[in-house]
Amino acid sequence: VRVNTEANTFVVSGVSSTTLNLIGPTSTAGSALSGQNIWKEFVAGQTISMNGFGGDASARTITINSTTSATFDIQETLAAQVTAAVICELNKIDGQEKSKLYKPNRYVEIKVANSSFGNTGPWNLGLSDGFKLREVRVKTDGNLFTGTSEGSDVTSHFELDTGMRDNLYDHAKLKKKSTSSHSVENLNVYLVKMDYFTHDTSQGVGYFSVDSYPIDDANTANTSAITTGEIPVYKSLTTGDSYDLRNHIDIRPRVGDTANDVTTLTNIAINPVSNRDGSDNGAPAGALAAPARFFCRLNRRKESSASPGGGNPRTGRRTSGAGALRPPARGAGTRRHGSRAGAAPPRTRR
Repeated sequence: VRVNTEANTFVVSGVSSTTLNLIGPTSTAGSALSGQNIWKEFVAGQTISMNGFGGDASARTITINSTTSATFDIQETLAAQVTAAVICELNKIDGQEKSKLYKPNRYVEIKVANSSFGNTGPWNLGLSDGFKLREVRVKTDGNLFTGTSEGSDVTSHFELDTGMRDNLYDHAKLKKKSTSSHSVENLNVYLVKMDYFTHDTSQGVGYFSVDSYPIDDANTANTSAITTGEIPVYKSLTTGDSYDLRNHIDIRPRVGDTANDVTTLTNIAINPVSNRDGSDNGAPAGALAAPARFFCRLNRRKESSASPGGGNPRTGRRTSGAGALRPPARGAGTRRHGSRAGAAPPRTRR
């Protein structure tokens, strides 16, 4: 509750006749509050249960007006208009995949002297759902890049944290490898070239599946697509479990970008900031939820061992399934969540 003349909010711990026992910020709270007006207060972030009763002792109600409108009556007389968020379970019917758009060869610049991540990193790249680290170049004189071929190639000393987490697609980050002998000095300036995905909801706002990715297995030179074998496998940082995103429904939202989408040095972002408030789809900013809340496995038959003739050794009939859906990846490396650099052996089929 709030009491007139008092800036603090109090909690009622007991009622005795016409006296309220209040718990406040200090042990003397309430000692001089006699004869003051008192009122209920809803503080920012407070959850109001619609199963409860309002200040006039009437049950709170929800009235569904139409397929797009509902009225919530919390049975309270408010002093001013307020905004609120609704926490509820939704039943998604006839949902359609969101699409991922492939953005290769994008540039971000890191100036160590001005970076909030210092010379230890990892350094935020401001682009969410990172995919591949193409190149890292360094200049050691403190000056920004004026050409994409300036400086020295130090790609082998770094790896890409794609930003994938159990409950969202966060900004990708540049990480120095634990085995690297490269020294990150205050005057160093890095030009990072990377690939990432944006999320297109124009055809549907629901989930990602294998059909969400721009796939071209026939033409590996297609710069606007990847191969089926390159669809990432996400390894949870909290449980260690792996999720092959070809075989899962993925409902993780994406944190909004803070770096410009550029393929040249024009308007390039320098030391982009981290941002958990600009998500495309309401990315949770608090503690991680269980990964199972954000993934649903698609049940497909496993590819069985085959007889010399190509059929099932027991029935003689050929079987197919998830294993048959992953052709060899193109020459660039493995597609896991964690750290990736330029080249690595392709993942083998299990």
